[in-house]
Amino acid sequence: MAEDTAQRVSEKTTSRFLGRENHPIINLKPIGQGTYSIVHFGQYERETRNSVAIKVATGYHPEYHPVGDEKVREAFELENKVLRALEQNGSKHTPIVHNYHEGALPFDRPYIVMDLAQGKCLDDFTYVDVERNVSRVDERTALEIARQLAETLEAAHRAGYAYADWKFLSNLFWDPDRKHLTVVDWNGVRDLTEKERLMNVYKVSTVIRDLLGLTGSHNLDKSDPKWSKLSSSTKDILMKGQEAKGSETYTDLETLKTDLGDALAVLGT
Repeated sequence: MAEDTAQRVSEKTTSRFLGRENHPIINLKPIGQGTYSIVHFGQYERETRNSVAIKVATGYHPEYHPVGDEKVREAFELENKVLRALEQNGSKHTPIVHNYHEGALPFDRPYIVMDLAQGKCLDDFTYVDVERNVSRVDERTALEIARQLAETLEAAHRAGYAYADWKFLSNLFWDPDRKHLTVVDWNGVRDLTEKERLMNVYKVSTVIRDLLGLTGSHNLDKSDPKWSKLSSSTKDILMKGQEAKGSETYTDLETLKTDLGDALAVLGT
């Protein structure tokens, strides 16, 4: 049913997505569906023919049937607002998903045209080979993902927002070929408070822990064989991010990002 609806949207609205007749998007196909929206793959017919993602409101929510249009519109307006604020705060080269254009389709359904996230979501990487007791991501890759994530969250903090979407790993895409992270779904944010800021700092170290398949939460399992194979720098980062209290713990992304850079330099290429 969802795929049929998505296909009908694709067929009927191809030339309207950008609101500019000389820049239509072609080759549309649905690639995913969220609570409020369907996401399509598409390509600009002219210019460089770069691939994009088009997020279109569906107007349906399983908890509220039918969902109020205002709730959907607010979610899209928030995402637009956050993406614009991020770009204005020096984040053009950080791994956010960039917004190219927004508008509304018939029946006042909002849409956003944005970067197409490349690679796989981090949920696909947080898997441990039980027989060999190793993770699918090596130590250096886990630290590089964390470094780029810290850089992105830092840009969000400068814009006055904290990333608070509970589907955190599902919203992070890693392209192993380009070694590039993309953070999507920026409607899951809150106004920046001290509590939210510290939670974002904690989440970065949590991503390292999950990618490396380490056991334990807040108290890392030092008896885990994977722990013994880590460099001392990575161990220090994890302990400061997951276990430390008071002055020993990370309280800002800048310090964490610096330590991640130093640890990557020690590991080499």
